[in-house]
Amino acid sequence: MNILVSALTLLVLWTQQSAGQNQPLWTHAEPGAIDFYEVTPLGNIVLATAGHLVGLDPGTGQPSWTYTHGQAKTYVSIAETPYGLFDYGDHVDVIDLTKGERLWGTADVGISGLKGYLPYAERDLLLLYSGSTPDSSVLLAVGLGSGRVLWRHERPFAAAPKIHGALVQQEKTANLLQGGQTPVLVTDTTFLLYVSEDGPVLVHAGTGAFLWRADVLKGERPPALRDLYPEVLVRDSVVFIPFGKKLQAIRLRDGTAVWAKPAEFPSRVTQLESDSRGVLVRGARREYDANRDDPFVQLVDPATGAQIWRWKKGSGIMNGAEPPPNTSPFVRRGNRAYFAWDGDVYTITLDKGAATKIGKVRFKGGEQPAIVENRPDGLLLWSAQNLLLVDTSGAVRYQANYPAPPIGFLGHLASVALRVALDVASYSLAESEARRTGVPQTYEQYDNPFLRIRYAAAADAAAYVYILTSQEDTDGQRRSLLVRVQKDRNSVEGRVWLSEKRPPFEVDPFTATVYVQTAPQQIAAFKF
Repeated sequence: MNILVSALTLLVLWTQQSAGQNQPLWTHAEPGAIDFYEVTPLGNIVLATAGHLVGLDPGTGQPSWTYTHGQAKTYVSIAETPYGLFDYGDHVDVIDLTKGERLWGTADVGISGLKGYLPYAERDLLLLYSGSTPDSSVLLAVGLGSGRVLWRHERPFAAAPKIHGALVQQEKTANLLQGGQTPVLVTDTTFLLYVSEDGPVLVHAGTGAFLWRADVLKGERPPALRDLYPEVLVRDSVVFIPFGKKLQAIRLRDGTAVWAKPAEFPSRVTQLESDSRGVLVRGARREYDANRDDPFVQLVDPATGAQIWRWKKGSGIMNGAEPPPNTSPFVRRGNRAYFAWDGDVYTITLDKGAATKIGKVRFKGGEQPAIVENRPDGLLLWSAQNLLLVDTSGAVRYQANYPAPPIGFLGHLASVALRVALDVASYSLAESEARRTGVPQTYEQYDNPFLRIRYAAAADAAAYVYILTSQEDTDGQRRSLLVRVQKDRNSVEGRVWLSEKRPPFEVDPFTATVYVQTAPQQIAAFKF
């Protein structure tokens, strides 16, 4: 079997039944080694062994289905859907994660020489791209659940989608559309697609016709999410698109440029948000960028692209200097934005850009805030092992450090924390939008009770953060454990003891459950 998996998943974790060890809710053993496992968007567990994918009931650990996939190269669950996808290199198969049944594959819809695929969950679509040359290429839209071809667009791009050189460290992929911009809903019948140096196009969802191309961006490298660009921003019938160290505004009615020339910045754009005063932009230096690329926060006039104000910090020395530290993400609150930079918490007024230091950030282990979140009592700044809650004046509500295990994988831990936060946020945003507008969101169209339950649990799940730390157990042994921390009170409201320094685990924040590989052929479920 050649399924691509995380190196951490291949680590062997042996459970020790010593003092302080949780008793599992259940344990499941496979005849062969488990290559990887994950919590699906439905909340059930899938695990891969040689040639098979097994679905487990999250309440009992009993297998509910087994799917034989043969020699797939990769498997992915399609976010916010009850579907999974097996990639064999030249073709893909879509399966139902509720029943473990194959629904359809590219061979069923007449696609050969597959070059890329892109799920669009909001419209229940899988976009497929194939062809060895632009003249032989085709873009198909296929119903994710039905396998029905909605449309075929022959020769869609003059400049074929391609994989550019990395701006950040990332896994190599042969899927030309993976990690790019996700399609953006524009109207009930149209969406924006940006995967080629042709520039973004407005696609008619029912026919696949390109209603316009934004020629002003022709030849520019698309701003891929894998390169840490943000999603494009739609506001007042205009889409704001970052590229390089620039930002351009495109009219959604015809694809023409709003601005005579794009807005330019000291570094590449990493965050875009709409505010009543303008478009708020944050930039940062990526790992392969020049040292002179300085972090900034800037407010842009949406009508002209002109700078209303800019906050920027530089290294001060152009040659041979260490690059300046990046800012944390910002959050908006009233007339102000808040962020951290170089050990300080800043507030900046959104009308004039007046920045003020209001507090200190002194995280242990040299960590910097990776996430900043609005909370009822202030602002929560957190990293892999540190939490800091301050009010809007900078006064500390609490600060906490949860020591890393003896051998720490801080990058992995931060990515786990961020992934859990984003998973919860995606459900929370969709649920809150459904409540605000009365319009059913993605999960409604599947009529799937598992997805409904997870959306309903999103608000409670968003109140907690999960941290891998270490602590002495009742025998005085320092061991690894995963803690569930209530964000506003810094109260530990659940512990799961682990027996290795580098344990592979999967957290389901919607049910407060962690799944741990306790032996090469075994996983167990623990409740917080």
